[in-house]
Amino acid sequence: MKKTRLQNQGVRRIKALIFRFAFLYLSFFILKWALRLISRSFEQAIEGIVVNGIARFVLGLEYRYGNPAYGSGDTTGDYLFLLGMLSLSLLGGLVWSLLERGRDPHPQFSEWLRVGCRLCLAFIMLRYGIVKIFGTQFPFPGFGQLLQPYGDSSPMGLAWSFMGYSPPYNWFAGGLETVGGLLLLHRKTVLLGSLILIPVITNVVMLNFCYDIPAKIFSVHLLLIAIGLLLPDAPRLLRAVMMNRSTSPRIIKPHFSNPRWARTALTFKLALFGWVVFHETGRVFDIREQLGINRPKPPLYGLYRVETFVKNSEARPPLATDAKRWGHIWFETPGRIGVQTMDGRIYGMEVQVDETEQTITVTPLEGQNYRWSYQQPSPDVLLIEGDYRGSRYQLGLKKRDPNEFLLVNRGFHWINEVPFNR
Repeated sequence: MKKTRLQNQGVRRIKALIFRFAFLYLSFFILKWALRLISRSFEQAIEGIVVNGIARFVLGLEYRYGNPAYGSGDTTGDYLFLLGMLSLSLLGGLVWSLLERGRDPHPQFSEWLRVGCRLCLAFIMLRYGIVKIFGTQFPFPGFGQLLQPYGDSSPMGLAWSFMGYSPPYNWFAGGLETVGGLLLLHRKTVLLGSLILIPVITNVVMLNFCYDIPAKIFSVHLLLIAIGLLLPDAPRLLRAVMMNRSTSPRIIKPHFSNPRWARTALTFKLALFGWVVFHETGRVFDIREQLGINRPKPPLYGLYRVETFVKNSEARPPLATDAKRWGHIWFETPGRIGVQTMDGRIYGMEVQVDETEQTITVTPLEGQNYRWSYQQPSPDVLLIEGDYRGSRYQLGLKKRDPNEFLLVNRGFHWINEVPFNR
């Protein structure tokens, strides 16, 4: 009997330690996300202190935290910060358990952790759902993607082209993320929201791992939070769905017995929700105006095939083996020009077009400016002349219709007598 009692106490203490570790770890994650939402620079400053401290004093590495590249959440710094969160949470959980002297965690801690997790996951899902619905996360493949040899695409680039090709699929994916996020905002619909989001986020996690998209750490955290929100209802689900047995409803008690505090909490939640939706919607429209489908088209916009290529008075035919001859030039993004050589290589340069003077100033990677003059005898023809890296060039360009590409013109078909797979 005594042995059984000791075993039960040991199990209780292990469960309490696991809960305290999870409470601290998820609290760190939520705080980090909240700081990013409020001030990205402040979040980076704190992250830099933690990462540099772990790298230098714990692991003895020479790594120095810098301004991380936009769009990557799997940098060395991210893994070091993950190690820091794990270590601090484990240490804090051990100290907390020692101070509590074997007592179980107060149930209120579990409830407030659940509130923090569902609000955090809800707002993140709303954020990603909105950008998908408005088409700013996955834009339609641009001229560079349409020209790029299929085998030269990166796995991430392939995923971006796959997602960006179909706006309806983005609406579908973004709609599920948005609906799931909205359902998490009310405690009575958290179960339904979790059931929607778990497969949705699982698909995102698999895309990130299978297509080498650098958001693996972040997406795994979101999946774990979604699963954690489902766990309190898991026994009821298993009993009803798997065992075909009746189950009692889950009793949801109010957080506050005082009506004034309840109204204050509701007002705060609605204000926070409104601010996030307003902020994210405004950000999406800004992106659409600057980088999305609503962005202004630059001068000379279009994809041009290089019909004639004269270098130092020597005409060079369009041979696929000529790595020095340009095959295509395109103006798609303001301030940028894209170039594809005959062997398929693609690179970009900064550019300024002066329509009054009819000049094009290009700046390659080495930083030296080259000024070209141009003429446009017709909307589909562009003639360029100028110096570039010590040589004199005369180019004759002919605009291409993007609808020439099968990916653009194939469209949707209800009836397919045979598969059209190329």
